[in-house]
Amino acid sequence: MGGGHPESAGFYEPVGRFAPGGWPVEAIRICWEAGSVLRKRWGRHGDEFPNEISLEPALKKGAARWVEQGTRGVVVGQNIELSGVRDAFMVDRAEMIVIDGSAGEGGGQILRSSLTLAMVTGKGFRIEKIRARRPKPGLARQHLVAVEAAAAICRADVQGASLGSTELLFQPKEVVPGKYAFDIGTAGSTSLVVQTLLPAMILQPGRWELELVGGTHNPLAPPVEFLQMSYLPLLRQMGAEVELQLHRPGFYPAGGGKVTVRVVGKRQLNSLELLERGPLRRRHAWAVVANLPLHIAEREVDTLRRLLGLRSEETAVSSWNARGPGNVVAVELHYENVTEVFAGFGERGKPAEKVAEELAQQVQQYLASDAPVGPHLADQILIPLALAGKGRFRTLPLTSHAETNIATIGYFLDIRCHVTPEGENACLVEVFRGATTPSLNENPRSPGALGDAE
Repeated sequence: MGGGHPESAGFYEPVGRFAPGGWPVEAIRICWEAGSVLRKRWGRHGDEFPNEISLEPALKKGAARWVEQGTRGVVVGQNIELSGVRDAFMVDRAEMIVIDGSAGEGGGQILRSSLTLAMVTGKGFRIEKIRARRPKPGLARQHLVAVEAAAAICRADVQGASLGSTELLFQPKEVVPGKYAFDIGTAGSTSLVVQTLLPAMILQPGRWELELVGGTHNPLAPPVEFLQMSYLPLLRQMGAEVELQLHRPGFYPAGGGKVTVRVVGKRQLNSLELLERGPLRRRHAWAVVANLPLHIAEREVDTLRRLLGLRSEETAVSSWNARGPGNVVAVELHYENVTEVFAGFGERGKPAEKVAEELAQQVQQYLASDAPVGPHLADQILIPLALAGKGRFRTLPLTSHAETNIATIGYFLDIRCHVTPEGENACLVEVFRGATTPSLNENPRSPGALGDAE
């Protein structure tokens, strides 16, 4: 790399924020953030700047402040060598999508959806304020594994992938089928990592095998059974060839569960229309304990029988082997056109009856509507429909996760999502190609910008 003027230096474009002298003020900071090492001699504008500098003192102690204070110009590289970093964070940064991670639901959903869409579209992104609305902002272990797994299967250049990081740059390259294995190392959700990676696997021709170790049944994430019975059957209707197997369960906080996903990738997904449930074919409620007394599961099932009018033959209890203690209780509703799975999880100090009562309320809310798609399935099916380019479904009023997903899709795809309320208990969601999805903000900051949750 050579040249004295930044436009001839070959490692960034002169766009974005500028110092008074006309130089892009991000250039040096980008090199530092990417872990590059600038060697040899730098040209300069300004007598107070040294002739020979290394990256660390220049950026950490001098250059960034010098630029931010508005001194004329910015250091321009001469005879620069970069170690281990190419133009993913330099030339392409000018085209990177910038996402506010504190917007919408303000959690991990924005990050996971952005990773999914980046892998499929090849568009790089920078996300700031990651999980800003959570008690512990930044990347937790399960989010970090999702980033690392996504980077592995698409050979991405990544910066900021560390525990607690609140900013991440992700530049995908080639999606490569094969066998992959990742260990979350905690009870972090394997289901959420699977959902992050699955669209890219489905749309890249080849055979895939993915092994994940972590939490398979934990609060605030869909259990494996939800993927097996609700989510994956819809993807198969759209043309996907995918199977998921549970080898052993993993509960919070011990984790240690294991799942395997096998996919035969293709180049496209078909559209999907899901407007009616169809006749109810089967109801089933079950409760499981691991390293806990069986009577906990029995009390949960008894409560569900009473509140939901279930017959004895429609319920079951069992005990699983797992690394640590755990309890999950679920209700399956199998209709002709869709299967919904609702789950609740035992917590220390919470009576079994209370766990079952809260689960029954979820089921009753769904039954009070005639919409086929439940609230959690709705936010998860949006990305596959957007990638198919067309689809529509009826669901309960959208959650903040679904609204956030709609806005995130707008950053990456030329897709419109139209939501029509149908009374208090349902709405129609239509996905189709067109103008970029509008912002959730009443006064959008930029096309596709995420709004704040109300």
